[in-house]
Amino acid sequence: MAGKVIGIVSPKGGVGKTTVASSLGVLLAKEHEKPTILVDMNYHTPNVFHYLGLDRHPELTTNLNKMLKLSSPHLSTFCSHSSGLHVVPTSIDFHGEKNISTDRLRRNLNNLKQRYDYVILDSPPGIGKTVKQVIGVSDDVVVVTTPDTPSVISTVSAIRLAKALNTNHHVIINKATGHKYELRKGEVEKMLNASVIGEIPFEFNVMSSAFKGMPATYSSNGFKNHMGRISEHVTGEIYSEETFFERLTNLFRL
Repeated sequence: MAGKVIGIVSPKGGVGKTTVASSLGVLLAKEHEKPTILVDMNYHTPNVFHYLGLDRHPELTTNLNKMLKLSSPHLSTFCSHSSGLHVVPTSIDFHGEKNISTDRLRRNLNNLKQRYDYVILDSPPGIGKTVKQVIGVSDDVVVVTTPDTPSVISTVSAIRLAKALNTNHHVIINKATGHKYELRKGEVEKMLNASVIGEIPFEFNVMSSAFKGMPATYSSNGFKNHMGRISEHVTGEIYSEETFFERLTNLFRL
């Protein structure tokens, strides 16, 4: 049975898209022990490596460009995170987006789907060519927004594109503080004409995890539980929240 391609997109930068993408990948690989690979599709500001602490290993020079040039993905284009997650990083290449062929991308992803249960694509922010391709080749798309009017309005374009391409899509609200000026879940759903499957509170621990090069699911159990419930909606994998004893045991394993 072929795997599933999940695209993580957001028309607006700074909403936590890469945090969600990397956390979902780690969760599926570590908690569910599912063969999972995360592909950084961001040519202009690639951050997946940094968010997972892999940029501290300069010997890892493989990238997305190399994978796309091959007729079929090769192990030399991947690297492994300690969680078991495989990663295809990319490097800054301002002309790389122009060279992406949708057909070649789809062929490579189909090959990956034969080897992995889940292929996660972390798209660049915006609604440019690469984002449109990510939405078009994904089986499911997760659209990340924050609960403010500019972010939600910009998210409308991604929802419309997903609908036009008949791509199954989900919306999550990230960095919610509960401030009186924030949009509520119902207001976001009404503006987007789409259901919100998760609302993740703002946490400084999550923000600092990127600085530490540590998956956010390691830094905050609350964030991990929110991501676990979101993953259930997207993948159907049942997530069980850890007991206090399990959390204590896992702390000593880090």
